[in-house]
Amino acid sequence: MEPAWRADLARNLDAHDGDPAARWVQLATIRPDGGPAVRTVVYRGDFRDEGLVFTTDARAGKMAHIAHEPRVEVCWYFREAREQLRVAGKMEAVVADTADAARQALRVEVWARLSDEVRRGFGGGAPGRPIESGASAGKGVGPGEGAGEEPPQTFALLVLWPEQVDHVTLAVEPHRRWLHARDTAGCWHRREVHP
Repeated sequence: MEPAWRADLARNLDAHDGDPAARWVQLATIRPDGGPAVRTVVYRGDFRDEGLVFTTDARAGKMAHIAHEPRVEVCWYFREAREQLRVAGKMEAVVADTADAARQALRVEVWARLSDEVRRGFGGGAPGRPIESGASAGKGVGPGEGAGEEPPQTFALLVLWPEQVDHVTLAVEPHRRWLHARDTAGCWHRREVHP
């Protein structure tokens, strides 16, 4: 049975289908020095085996954060519905040398569905590195390249395995809030709490 929070997320994504900002998710990680780091990532609609799937450049700084501390939290805010969902759990990185065949198959499948424009972002210089004189930012995989082929070494997936979800709706008075938690048997439990 699908957990209630997953149905709430799907409902909001469907209701905001025409709004690109509905796919923009804030991802919070912990840096190796113990400090927080937050950035916006794009959710492309993949939900596999209870995991939320995101894409990233394997050279991005967040990869070191996740290797250091896999506990993360993502946050959606849906403007029209005035609902927020915060999903906390452990993030798994799926990179070119990940041994698990099913994870690699998912990596290839997600790559094949990306547009040429998105694919081009996985080439060129490493994220956060200085642009060398005369070089072009964003130079990477060319149009049409990579379709149906193996993704480049720089392409990685991040799979968030949810453990807790905090769902708040501000569209009603009084506001309402639910906490969802997964128990050790993998079952989800939901309880309403004060907002």
